[in-house]
Amino acid sequence: MTPEHKQPPMLSQTARGAGGPDRQADAWRTVTQELEAALRTRLISLVAGELLPLETADEILQACGLPPLDPTQRADHTDPDSDSEEPAVRFDATLEHPVVGSGTVATSPVRGWERARYLRQVRQIRTALLTALYHGGIDSRPGAHGPYAMIDDLLRGLGLPELPRAHLYEVTATIPTTVSATSVADARIAAYRLLRDVSATTPQYGMPVTVAETFQEPDITADGTDRFRVVWHATYLVCLRGSIPARRLAEAAVRIQLSVLADEVPGVSEAPLRIDYLGDHADHCLDPYRD
Repeated sequence: MTPEHKQPPMLSQTARGAGGPDRQADAWRTVTQELEAALRTRLISLVAGELLPLETADEILQACGLPPLDPTQRADHTDPDSDSEEPAVRFDATLEHPVVGSGTVATSPVRGWERARYLRQVRQIRTALLTALYHGGIDSRPGAHGPYAMIDDLLRGLGLPELPRAHLYEVTATIPTTVSATSVADARIAAYRLLRDVSATTPQYGMPVTVAETFQEPDITADGTDRFRVVWHATYLVCLRGSIPARRLAEAAVRIQLSVLADEVPGVSEAPLRIDYLGDHADHCLDPYRD
């Protein structure tokens, strides 16, 4: 079960009441330190719950310029949701001042360097988490929703913007073809090589298409000597951002993907499609440097 983290990191009482000529700089510095500490605490919790590999947690921390986890901390962690205080830090890139406590803003002039450091660390954390999703470092199952929900909860728990939402569709194309081969196994390999350019692992540039969790083995039957008829089932996960579902756009995205092999595989662009709407979820087509 994916843990739900609803409270962002708390700014300490000491920082809230700190005086001195550089209260703004001190506040931004403390916000950054507590964001980093909250990230570490939540990663420890996920590793301890076997929801995140220790190696991936260390890669995330390293990308953020932070030291790796101590393996002994896997069994000695605190519940990041145990604090019931009001959220103290709410991320807003447009703020000139850190919002602390019940929403009051320190009145001293902000120190730009500390604010820039905080915003840079926010960007590094988000990029590191999305990169782990992109490269499958969290869950090796293609198309699984769990890892995206977990990272979405983690971002929310840190008080950072959630992942973009999208309407998700699983679209399965049934593609008949005939290949030359000496065995069923060879026929499967030959069909894959023929259709590789339209597979979900090689989406066309700009298409909101990625790998789906559903997978169906091809149907292979002999068709004479050293020839086999292969019915290939290619399933795509189409992610459409927007306020309403758009079934026709999902179909169009897959048709464009299939059209790449229109000259090599007759009829591929008109292959029958089965379209299943999965609902509104975290988008699986993410760019770590833009999302």
